[in-house]
Amino acid sequence: MAQYPYYDPDIPITDFGYSDWLILGRAPFTLFRHDREAMYIVMKDFAVTMKIGALTVNIVVPQGMTTDLASVPKCFRNIVGRVGPHLEACIVHDWLYIAWQLQNRLPTKADKKFADNVLHAGAKAAGCSWATRWALKIAMGMPMFSWRVFKERDSNLFVDLDEYEA
Repeated sequence: MAQYPYYDPDIPITDFGYSDWLILGRAPFTLFRHDREAMYIVMKDFAVTMKIGALTVNIVVPQGMTTDLASVPKCFRNIVGRVGPHLEACIVHDWLYIAWQLQNRLPTKADKKFADNVLHAGAKAAGCSWATRWALKIAMGMPMFSWRVFKERDSNLFVDLDEYEA
């Protein structure tokens, strides 16, 4: 996100594409992030590409990142489940929601808007229905569901996969 400090949300994200397979593993233990169980781990770097105006942007979700899958509030789970065609976009969104912490800085509203717009573009590229994209967008716009999770520092962001290889 440091590469895009002047992100303009009025410039649409286009040509969103998934460059890798998303490979997840289930942790043999429970981790907690933002009072939620993060029982899954990204097992291999996962990359996406997109265009923002004329700029081609690559985002790589690093292996070892912990996740709770799609962080869908319970009130929306009848429309959007924790897994489905939107899952990959949600994992990228999770990464963008924590990446600022690794840069030892405070998050900005532009960082959050960028992450939310990437989620929407990724869900659209995955063929998610209008209703699914709408529910994701509404949930991300609700401060009680998203701003606190985005803004607060977190623990248990990563697992060292070398420690758990057989």
